[in-house]
Amino acid sequence: MVTLDELAALDAVLWQRNGKLASQALRCNQSTVSRRLTRTLDSFQLTMTRRHGEWQVLGNPLLLQMERELHQLCRLLGSHPLRLEFSPYCGPMLARCLSKDWVVGTMDHLGQARPLALLEERVIDAYLTESSLDLPAPEDPTWTVIPLWRYPVALVAHLDHPLAGVTGLSLQDLLRFPVPPLPASGFPVVSEVLRGIGLPIAGAEAPPPQRYDSSDWEGLTADQSTLSYATPFMRQIHPALRALESAPLLTNGGALICRCDVAAHGVIAQLVADLRTQLARLAPSLPGLELVP
Repeated sequence: MVTLDELAALDAVLWQRNGKLASQALRCNQSTVSRRLTRTLDSFQLTMTRRHGEWQVLGNPLLLQMERELHQLCRLLGSHPLRLEFSPYCGPMLARCLSKDWVVGTMDHLGQARPLALLEERVIDAYLTESSLDLPAPEDPTWTVIPLWRYPVALVAHLDHPLAGVTGLSLQDLLRFPVPPLPASGFPVVSEVLRGIGLPIAGAEAPPPQRYDSSDWEGLTADQSTLSYATPFMRQIHPALRALESAPLLTNGGALICRCDVAAHGVIAQLVADLRTQLARLAPSLPGLELVP
């Protein structure tokens, strides 16, 4: 009912959040994106609204979803670049290994809910997460989850923090200092684990955070009191922070997730191979990261 380029304009705005970034992803100007988006909405008798900083499509989506399935197949067969979203920490380093078959997203989604919704609607084709604990259950027939690495989740502090360099720290030592509350809506499983050991969690009454911003996490450690969560990729990006010498809070993992019908295509297998090669190259500089065969 609409062309590949017209539907791509709508999906790019939903994914990239605004016309400027959508135009950059599609390599055209913003007026072209706007014109194509309007044509797509009119064709399916739909409208758009913004909720909590994210665009949503209003109306009956049945025909739109049927068209998206066809257009996704066209991308998988090579007619247009495929779409891959990353978690914030691993994205900058792993995106370097991608072939021209892929275009990447904003790499700033805080939590899993939005990327998984974009996957389910076939707006994007794959998602690389650093919190595999919060992915759908393995028995869910919708998804294929490919584990790529495991890592211990710890806490980091400013170099001048009172605990920096202290050995044998206990959990009670850590709980004396503030830690930003993890949003339960974005990390439901991890949040329950952290809540159980006494770390702060933002409940359902808090506005759902949508975007990662370093100033809300690692940046808070500049007060030399606040602690922040650490992954191997985060520690590489922020080398001035020091990992505290205590037992890990939990073990999490990184994984690629896509719909089962998408996973069968060779381009996904090639993506996994490229990611594994890049991870093997980076692993010596990422303390605690363990590759999953």
